[in-house]
Parts: sequence; structure tokens; C-alpha cells
Amino acid sequence: MEVTIAVIAITAIRHRYHGTVNLSNENERKGNSMKKSLNLRFVTLLACAMVLIVTAGRLSAKVTWPPAGVTGTAYYISTAGSDVTGNGSQSKPWASITYADSHIGPGAVVHVMPGTYNWGATGDYGIYTMTSGTSSQPVTWLSDTLGAAKINCNPQPYYLWSSNGNYVNIYGFDMTGVANWNNAGSDFSVALTCGGTNCNVGWMTIHDLGTAVGVAIDMCPGGGYTDGYYTCHDNTITNCGSASSGYCGYGIYGAGCGYIYNNLITHCGAYGITNWHASSGTKICNNTFDTIGYISSSNCWGIGILVGTGSGGAEQGACYQVWNNNCTNCYVGILAEQSSPGTINSGGTYFYNNLCYNNTGYIYFDNNGTWTNLIANSSGFVLSQNITGENPLYVNAPTYNYHLQGTAAPGWATGYTYSYTPTWDLDGDAVRTPPAIGCYENTAP
Repeated sequence: MEVTIAVIAITAIRHRYHGTVNLSNENERKGNSMKKSLNLRFVTLLACAMVLIVTAGRLSAKVTWPPAGVTGTAYYISTAGSDVTGNGSQSKPWASITYADSHIGPGAVVHVMPGTYNWGATGDYGIYTMTSGTSSQPVTWLSDTLGAAKINCNPQPYYLWSSNGNYVNIYGFDMTGVANWNNAGSDFSVALTCGGTNCNVGWMTIHDLGTAVGVAIDMCPGGGYTDGYYTCHDNTITNCGSASSGYCGYGIYGAGCGYIYNNLITHCGAYGITNWHASSGTKICNNTFDTIGYISSSNCWGIGILVGTGSGGAEQGACYQVWNNNCTNCYVGILAEQSSPGTINSGGTYFYNNLCYNNTGYIYFDNNGTWTNLIANSSGFVLSQNITGENPLYVNAPTYNYHLQGTAAPGWATGYTYSYTPTWDLDGDAVRTPPAIGCYENTAP
């Protein structure tokens, strides 16, 4: 399916939050909203708009894999392949992604065949790729069977996979193995990082990364200080970092201007999704976050969604659009943060139809260290129809089943319908009108 995304030129990079704050439990109710007009403009109030074309398909056995729109010159990698005698064909595949990267160009579709790839680290990297595609001929790295190409590195590197090309798709891999990497206490080992612009990451399963990991998926074009555009969707991230270890764990770290949707992120040490530094214009919708950090203050906090700007490359008048997300069992469900010299355009930042449950704070604004409860005082932000304090009625969260129990669930068919709301969910099921809140529409796949 082709999704056309209007985006704004901006940037972002990594963010660590320090300090403590006391948040009291609020007596907040379903539907406590700003009663603004639901004729959402959801427009970005910055200049330099661009259009990003993203080609995406669906997850699950209900649809054909590879995703719709993945076409190009086919190459192959296999556990039985060779970087010495292979030529990248199906009969003579290569053995490694890093080698293949130096032998392909725009329009390449590299099929990584089923198997476990235990590539050792070369310096800081397990896999390092830098070949760029174009807007009409992206480079696609594809698990030939969804989830069956399993990537693990031993010894664990700083980056399990570092992709630095522009117009790159990375689809369908299972990744683990950045466990307990320690460089003088650094908390930023990374499973997958995309340093180029127009990178699209989808249908990944990233899990069990150990206590010292920093980021599962790092979408930071140019290291976060230069303009870049990306999408990150239909990914499942579990067990990333540990607040109790003193290390932070980020599910998705976004920079630039992105579109983040249909992700399930659970049991991360610090943040589910973070946007920081020069971040602006990002759309975040239909994601589910559960058990992010502590329910009380900790070294790593525990924020479901953080949108904000500050530090190096900070934006002036940053805008965000956040809707239809489940944020449960976090210290704070959703946090907007501005840190000098960065500023947020509150009137251009929307929080619509999000569900926050069992959080010490639900939706907050941190203005250079001064915290405001946006449910009680909107401070100019646009809020409507957010549900706070109601159990989302997951089918069985302890077994990682975050489907909804049915029509009794408060998020069932209570989401916001907007032109950027996905038309499918994490299972590949069609999205109803109105949609559900979170990454699943139904009670089961």
C-alpha cells in the first residue's frame, strides 16, 4: 500500500533525561478534553514541507510477503552462502549483509534467507551498510520469510546493524544480541540505527537486548543534527534495557520528521518512543506501550511517548501530532518537553484519543524543568477525547497479548479517524471507522 506523507524539514538526536520530579496521581476521567473542534487540521506550522512516499505492506499470514510494492533487482544471502565464491544469485548466494552492500546499487532487493546469522563484530559494528537508493528505486533489505532471518552478533557490538544510506527499506528481521555491552558505562548500544534520510523500517521483531542496551531502533538521520525523514511501523520491541540496572532502554528513538505507527513496545527501561533535539513534525499513532520503566521516579524514568526539542540542533516552534496510542504501566504516559534553546508550538501540537492507564502522570508538559499536568491545564496544547485512568482490557498482558478484549474495552472503536490513521493494524487486519486505540483492532489475530 502506498502512503503519501506530508512532512517538514527538521532534525533530532539522542536525549537523556536527568533529575527527579514528584507527580501526584490525578483523578482524571474518560473524555476529559479541551472540546476543541474535531475538524482536526493537524497541520504542521513550519516551513519547508516535503512529501515522502513510503511503500508498505501488511504483517501476518493473512497477506502476501514480501510487502506490496517491493520490486527491483533480486539478490540473495544465505547461511550456506559465500562471500568468496558467491555472486548474489539464488543459486550462489552471498554470506553477509555487509559484503552484499558493497556489490549492489539503487533498486536492489536483497533477500536474506531463513536462518540464524551470528556475525561477529568488526570494531563497533556487527553489520555496516551505506549503499543508497533513490526515491523511485530504494534499496530494500528483506527477510525472505517474515521473521525467519534472525540476526545475532557475538561478541555484541556497539551497533548490531548500522544503516547509513538514503532511501533504504529494512523489513521483517528478527534481531537480538546487543546484550550487556558496556563501554565505560555508556547506555547507548543500539540494535538498528538508520543514519540516512528516507529510511523505512517495518515488521521487525527486536527483543531480549539485555540490561545495558540503549536503543532498539534509532531513526536519527545524519546522527540527528541534519534534516531527515523516516517511517517506523509494524514493529514489535520487547525487553529493551532495564531501569533497575541504571541503564536506559529506548524502544524507538526518532529524529527529524517521522511517521511512527502500529508498533508494540513493552518492557523497556526508559522510553517507548522518544523524539528530541531538532525533532519536529512527527506523527505518532496507533501504538501500544506497556511496562516502560518504573511506575515511580527512577534514573531512567519511564515515559510511553516523549515529544520534544532541546540541546544540540534544537528547533524553534516544533509541532507534533499524537493520537490513538495506548500508554499503560509507565511513570508518565505522554510527555511534551522543551529545553532551551528549543521551543514547542503548543497550538500546533495535538494529543487526541490516547489512552493512559496506571501511570503516575498521564499527559504532561515539561517546560525547562517546570511540569504541568495538561489534563488539568492545557497550556495552549490541543487535547481532545483522551481516556485516562481506565483499564484498556488487554487480553493477557503478562503473556504479551495486547489485543483488546472486545467491545467492553474503552479503546474499542473509540480512536480518531484522520487521513494518516493506518488502514491496517499490527496483525494486518483492516482498521474500522472509527478505529481502535492502540496497535490492534481485534481480540485475536
